[in-house]
Amino acid sequence: MQPFFLLPFTFINMSEEIARLTTVQNYRSVDLIGDFAGEELFLIDGDSLIFHILAQDCQFLGKNGVQILYAIYLLEKELAKFKSARLNFCIVFFKNWEALYSNYDDILRSSLLLFRRVAIRHLRKYVPVFQFKSLTDSQWSVFIAKHRPYGFMVLDNNKNTKEGGLAITDEQLMVFKSFIFFALSDGVPVALLGSYEFVDNKISMCILPSFFTRSTEAVEEASKLISDYLEKFGKNRQSIDLPEVNIDACPTNAMRVQTLAAAWLIKNESSSPLSRDLAKMIVISAAVLEHLNLNSRPQPSFPLYEDPAIQKFISSYLGCASSILNLLDSKVDGFHDLFDARLFVRLVSDVALGEFYIPDICREYALSNWKLVIDAIPDAGDLFDLSSFSSISKELCTPIEAPASEIDTSLVPYGDPVISQFYNTEEWAVQPKELQPVETVLDFSKLRINDKSATSKRYDDISATKKTGDSNKDKRQVDRMRRQDQFFISHIQKYASSLTGAKGGQLKRQTIFTQTLKEAKSQSEEAPKNKSKAKDKENAAKKGKPVKLSKAEQIRAEIAAKKSEKEENKNDYMWRETRNELGRIKDLNLRSNRIDQLLNTRTYDPYIENEMRLYRIRVLISLWTAACVTDESKEKNIRIVVEIFREISIVYPRPITKQVKTALDDTLTALGFENVIRKAKKLETRPLSFPFVLPDLEEEEFDLEVPFTSPTFQLLHFGEYMERSMGSAPDDRVAFDPDEWQRQTLDILDKDESVFVVAPTSSGKTFISFYAMEKVLRDNDEGVVIYVAPTKALVNQLSAEVYARFNKHYPHAGQTVWSVYTRDYRINNPTNCQVLITVPHVLQTMLLQPALANAWCPKIRRIIFDEIHCIGQMEDGMVEEQLLLLAPCPIVALSATVGNPEEFHTWLSALQRAHANPIHLIVHEHRYSDLRKFVYGGAKEFNGLHVEGDNGQIALIHPAAAMSFSEGTTTNLAFEPRDCLQLYYAMKLVSKGDFKVSKRLDPDRYFEDIPFIKKVDVVGYEKKIKATIDTWASLPNAFAPNSPLQALIKHFCNDPQRVVNSQLQLYNSAYSLDAIASNLLPMLKDLHTQELLPALCFNYDRQECEYLAETVFKGLVEKERDWRENSEEWKEKMREYKKWQAAAGQRAKQMEKFEKTATEKQKEQALKESGDTSWIEFFDPEEPSPEFSFAGAKSTYGKEELYRDVESLRRRQVVPEWFVDALYRGIGVHHSGLNRRYRQMVEVLFRCGQLSVVIATRTLSLGINMPCRTVVFLGDNLQLNALNFHQAAGRAGRRGFDLLGHVGFLGVPLHKVYRLLTTKLWDIQGQFPLTTSLVLQLSQLISGSQAAPFARNTIRSILDEPKFMQNGAVLSNQVNHHLRFVIEYLLREGLLDDFGKPINLSNLTMHLYYTEPSNYAFMNLLRAGIFHKIADKYSSDKLGALNDTITILCHLFGRIRINEQFALSLKNRDEFAPSEIILPSLPQDIVEVLNAHDERVLNLYKTYAYYYREHGNVGVEENKLPLSNIKFDGTAKLSKTVPTGVVSDFCGLAGFSDATAKSVSDFMEQTPDGVFLKTSRLPVFEVNKGSLNAYLLDFFTHGSVDLLVEQNGLKQSEIWFVLNDFSLVLATICSCIGNLLNLVTDDDIENAMSALEDSNAVQASTEGESGSTDWMQNMNGNYSTSLASPELQDKMDMNLFKVYCMFLEVRNQFDAKFRKMWA
Repeated sequence: MQPFFLLPFTFINMSEEIARLTTVQNYRSVDLIGDFAGEELFLIDGDSLIFHILAQDCQFLGKNGVQILYAIYLLEKELAKFKSARLNFCIVFFKNWEALYSNYDDILRSSLLLFRRVAIRHLRKYVPVFQFKSLTDSQWSVFIAKHRPYGFMVLDNNKNTKEGGLAITDEQLMVFKSFIFFALSDGVPVALLGSYEFVDNKISMCILPSFFTRSTEAVEEASKLISDYLEKFGKNRQSIDLPEVNIDACPTNAMRVQTLAAAWLIKNESSSPLSRDLAKMIVISAAVLEHLNLNSRPQPSFPLYEDPAIQKFISSYLGCASSILNLLDSKVDGFHDLFDARLFVRLVSDVALGEFYIPDICREYALSNWKLVIDAIPDAGDLFDLSSFSSISKELCTPIEAPASEIDTSLVPYGDPVISQFYNTEEWAVQPKELQPVETVLDFSKLRINDKSATSKRYDDISATKKTGDSNKDKRQVDRMRRQDQFFISHIQKYASSLTGAKGGQLKRQTIFTQTLKEAKSQSEEAPKNKSKAKDKENAAKKGKPVKLSKAEQIRAEIAAKKSEKEENKNDYMWRETRNELGRIKDLNLRSNRIDQLLNTRTYDPYIENEMRLYRIRVLISLWTAACVTDESKEKNIRIVVEIFREISIVYPRPITKQVKTALDDTLTALGFENVIRKAKKLETRPLSFPFVLPDLEEEEFDLEVPFTSPTFQLLHFGEYMERSMGSAPDDRVAFDPDEWQRQTLDILDKDESVFVVAPTSSGKTFISFYAMEKVLRDNDEGVVIYVAPTKALVNQLSAEVYARFNKHYPHAGQTVWSVYTRDYRINNPTNCQVLITVPHVLQTMLLQPALANAWCPKIRRIIFDEIHCIGQMEDGMVEEQLLLLAPCPIVALSATVGNPEEFHTWLSALQRAHANPIHLIVHEHRYSDLRKFVYGGAKEFNGLHVEGDNGQIALIHPAAAMSFSEGTTTNLAFEPRDCLQLYYAMKLVSKGDFKVSKRLDPDRYFEDIPFIKKVDVVGYEKKIKATIDTWASLPNAFAPNSPLQALIKHFCNDPQRVVNSQLQLYNSAYSLDAIASNLLPMLKDLHTQELLPALCFNYDRQECEYLAETVFKGLVEKERDWRENSEEWKEKMREYKKWQAAAGQRAKQMEKFEKTATEKQKEQALKESGDTSWIEFFDPEEPSPEFSFAGAKSTYGKEELYRDVESLRRRQVVPEWFVDALYRGIGVHHSGLNRRYRQMVEVLFRCGQLSVVIATRTLSLGINMPCRTVVFLGDNLQLNALNFHQAAGRAGRRGFDLLGHVGFLGVPLHKVYRLLTTKLWDIQGQFPLTTSLVLQLSQLISGSQAAPFARNTIRSILDEPKFMQNGAVLSNQVNHHLRFVIEYLLREGLLDDFGKPINLSNLTMHLYYTEPSNYAFMNLLRAGIFHKIADKYSSDKLGALNDTITILCHLFGRIRINEQFALSLKNRDEFAPSEIILPSLPQDIVEVLNAHDERVLNLYKTYAYYYREHGNVGVEENKLPLSNIKFDGTAKLSKTVPTGVVSDFCGLAGFSDATAKSVSDFMEQTPDGVFLKTSRLPVFEVNKGSLNAYLLDFFTHGSVDLLVEQNGLKQSEIWFVLNDFSLVLATICSCIGNLLNLVTDDDIENAMSALEDSNAVQASTEGESGSTDWMQNMNGNYSTSLASPELQDKMDMNLFKVYCMFLEVRNQFDAKFRKMWA
């Protein structure tokens, strides 16, 4: 999004343009923290927050009595939510924005202004609050520059105001919209408060991304527009002369203001006795407020409050108090309970009625303060002389009767054999409630309900096929399934062959043998004996005694010696032949590379390897000698010295001979690295097999010395080659030398305990999963290990990797090593394998299946949760949390991106403790390979890979440049060795005054005793240099413009900024998609030139991924075509090729004759002569030229194989043609919307080296084994946050492939880059996973499994010690109450019977669990006969019936909120437009059904809150404010207060009680904070709550994707997913209703159809989709619908059958359009 050009705009049309740019059509919300901001600072506009809160209700500040404390309570409650969600925020106010409150009536304006000023003072003590004069305040600019907020939170909508809420005019709203525009123009995204929802402890909001380019001009214009609007509103300032009152004698700040205001009112309202007495009452009510208990505060409403005299006085008082606050020091607070108009009027009424009474303590307190008024105004009179009140009408003083609270406290008896035992206590011995039958039009006697056989069908063996009765058809079905399996296994084999192990080599498959108990026992007995013998021999050898060997040992020793001698001779011969081969290579570079290749391909005898490396050193020294002629040449060829030093660092620490050490020492001396040389003890002498002589340079004018000291050279150039092991040591359990943390993990797994591992990508976590699998496979043939992957891409990879690693032979047919089970497909039988690879949703379903509770679940030995941080996601995170609750065994949890591992481990410990499984935390902080960051820009035109020189500019980013976004802290910055060196010298350059650098940090001094610096040494140095930077940042003037710290940051920002500036010179916007596309191909060419390919390029928009890939591909094709048309080289090659082709026949005859007559010598000579033209035989002019292709030259994918596999994609037409052609040029695309076969082909080709460039979304960032040298981020996106950045960047430089990874940025604003580098990984926060549907599923598990031990243990783990990842512990009492009332709901709604068995429509409700709470709304509508009514008109008005059905379903499923402001703009649309855009409101009869259900839920949860209070109110402190924790524990009480029932006493202040709650959401907001209720976890469906997007209805009508984008505002990249979700809902509904009708067997379906064939049928057909999922195939069928025969009517609920057929037709029509869209 780009701002408009501002100069020609007037005030009016500029406002219109800002309104357009800041009004979104659809509120597509994200998790503000988990998906966007993390722990970054968010700036909340304070006035936006106030207006947002008061939009729900503001009558407590006006019409319903001014209540400051309740307003503060609401504000604190909202901020407490932000705190609990761990939002890092500050609040800002602007003084001149007080004008926003001037457009209201006197009393509301005065109370609003007072509340604002009180709120600012009050909140400052508890959260960061800042106030500035205006947007032009210089302090505001300094604040923004220092804190760099990640985003603003601003109000954007004035149409969400509820009845009684604070109205906001369009002009007021324009102030906020202009502020939004201000932020966007300044490069800051904005979270829109109009979209705000608080769901499961997560803040859900719509984010408006900032403009591509910052515009100072736009910022200034927005600021000016805001000022213009505020001036139109006027000012609220009130100047008053205060009397001389000794307010310092007042005990509280609030009393000072109240006393001073009362004195001013008495002085200025002396002519009115009523006003004087009301001023006295201010002092009295203030004293009562100070001492009154909170539960005595709720007061009734009085007509007196509406009296004009009372209203005028209260307005005067509020204005006076507000003016007094304005005069006080801004830091003075304590005014949160400054005035309570309801209490004030109650006291006035009591006096008027002659019933006035206040406690003595209040009376004394009031008199002491009144004395201060008397001192200032002697004629003020007696405080309690309130005679003027007698003139007040008694009718005005009669309280308005409040509705009485009526809570039904009876509960339905519950006899479940497992759950009910937790409620067999005295406190739950309550009045029983008679369960009333549910009203329904359904005839349950004719429906199949809770059939166990149906629940187990999906877990039958995949090979089992359904018999059709036609033998030929059955055979074809079996053959087709067998071919599918064979194809899939073949594909898995190919995928597996592309995978590599930890060291980069191809995986080797091992056959696992189960260890018998006898073998295990024998090994355990022999191990101590063998260990004892070995220890005795070791001790004897240490003492110098001869070790006595047995005869067998002597024989073995002799054989070993002979074998060693033979091997040694063989090695010597091999090395001699190798030297001869190397001597024939004249090019020294090629010779050096050949030795390096030999060393990396096999293992050699240690002595031979040392000599080979020394030989390579000699070759490299010759190259270095040639490069040392000039200093410029030395610097250019410094990589030669790096290679020399690398070989020395490998050989030097090993056991070496005297001759080798001498050669190495001479080399180090020649290079100027004498300080590296170390003395050695007596060394073995053995002549070298070749002469090692350094060049004699005495007569030359140059030498071989490197122009750096050894520490400087190592830090600057050798960092990637430093030894980086972290306590590595050999271990027999794995095939590599694991680090210490890895060995600890192995020990934990061996003890069958749980482990939670947090380690960076590339550090070596992957082996943990496979070790756990192998252990289970070896133990026996029954145990099961489950791998849970967050994405299907990871499932595909793991299945291939398990296939490539493990093989096992089983005694029983049908059992397999592994199985894959996802929603899309299933390979092998998931219940008859030992390694199950799946996704969270599927595993959850399996664990909750009664059919598996006895036979399969007890076999589970371990569950592996990869990428466990996904538990924090809004959509699927809750399922993972449920799985952790259900896990019956030890677990392995793996992640690279958890910000709070200790806290998360504590929570996991509580879960695992319920199953007696201790869990250990392993945290490893260091990456194996460093990441070097760069920005790219300023590219020239691409003309081919063969063109020398760079196309653009690559500027390396030093991490210190990002300190401007971290307030100088280095906590989250990672420095590689060269960064540390550069940082030290830069600090030394700018240091002065207090900004000092210790001399001990000089690298030459710090590392002087370390010959070969290791990575662990640099880590220590990094910590010390970071500590110095942090010290600098803590100095008082650290952020002054000219401070050394700012100079240091600026020093490192120069190079990246230069590249951005050059980019801006070429493009209007350096960050637009077109600019990125123009630079992408030149950048890839430069990466190719610098050998930084292969690369993964990430862009988080699917459409943009495809566009960028297509741009690169077409750019290569076009440039190749131009080159071939103009290249003489190509033309000559084509002439030779055509000539060669023309002579093919003649050449074949000559060759045949030559083969018969030529001698061997002649043939050999002919072969040599033909060498120059042999290229022609392999030349194909149709293939891409290497100069215009990124296809890897060293691809391991065969040419014929590549053609076959790639062309199969073309034949299947699964992707557009250019996708396939791009694969030949080494370019791939990867995102979740693409065909699975194409995606897997991309993964395989990338690993095999055919593809060098893949452009992807985040699908490749989660654990996928696609090692690359470089990761590039293409463009900015809201999804490019710290979590996704770390995940994606971790793909670069993976262990075993590259020693250094590179991370580039193209089209990403520099400020965003720096922020990504500094942002801390945010904390994991879970959700409350105990949903209504989960309880229903648990009930099914218990009843269906006959209370199996697994089911019992699952319930016990939830109820005995329930801990949920919910920002703190959720107490057992809270969960037990919540569960009991979920069960009560299910009982009352007829979904459970008295014994906990699911009944009636429970099966339908459970299968739609992922749509909760919409599944309960649908169930109610079906039960109430809504769809039956529509089905009745199906035969006469088919189109109308289908339209009505789809409209209802669109209200329930796939809901997308529309901005109400946008909705208003569509009122005058053409009524014949093809799209509705806004979903029509539901008819009244449907609304009544849903409202009746919600009312039942409301009444039920009032009972819940009642019992929660009755049972101890655990965790509830009703007299404490939620954020500040200020307590109101006064001892005084008043009679005749209004009971609030079960709602919070704070809400009672504003007149609310449980009887006044109008909706469940209102009731939730009014319950005390400790009462554990979550609206998102209750089955409520508040209908017609706001405008919804009609995209599903519109698609059903026209089937056009283009219209969905153009008119409904959907993104092209999301359409397939939202439509697929709805298709899944339709399929589920059809399947479940069909199941209810008993239409799951062939006989039933055939009978139903045959009975209807002779009547007038309305046809409804479903096309089967080849290759679709197995569970969807079960839902497909071909049914005809009509009136049934009498015989069938007796068997089936025919009314429901009509509904079923109608749903089938809806599904068929929708899916037909859907398939057409994505075919």
